[in-house]
Amino acid sequence: ELEYIEGCSAPRWEASALHAGGVEIFVHKKAKVRYISIENWSKNTYNLNTKRSLVDSHGTIEWLNGNMGSGTTMLYPCSVLRGEYAKSDSLGIAFAGHGQFQDTGSKSIHVAPNTSSNITAKSISQDTGISSYRGLVKILPKAVNSSAHVQCDALLLNDSARSDTHPYMDIQCSEVE
Repeated sequence: ELEYIEGCSAPRWEASALHAGGVEIFVHKKAKVRYISIENWSKNTYNLNTKRSLVDSHGTIEWLNGNMGSGTTMLYPCSVLRGEYAKSDSLGIAFAGHGQFQDTGSKSIHVAPNTSSNITAKSISQDTGISSYRGLVKILPKAVNSSAHVQCDALLLNDSARSDTHPYMDIQCSEVE
């Protein structure tokens, strides 16, 4: 079992900044990984992240993401459940204030049978902030008896705040929940 905590921030520079991060996690048989990331970039930073895990049999990945900063964030942790009874839990919390765009969500790809995923997205928008949930659940033909649950909640604090949802499900097996 492993827990990793990451905190990200940046000072405000005169020019725009770019954070293009990449995280790859391999969760082996019967292992459990919890990845926690709190990100508070300066408002002139473009935060473009790629986070992906490959989860083997009876393994578990837990994603916990908090995003409060940056002018623009695009973050969708992806779990590829390739082993039987593999599991993914994702909780993302985003805050978009004046002039911010938080485009966050999660992806789960069920490859093996008896896999499960849970995606929970929470967002808060105020002033002219825009929060978007963008997610994917893909269940392949051999992933029989798999289950997925997606929940997206948004709180708008005033009339000029905005929240959008872009869920996508590609279910290629009829024996799933």
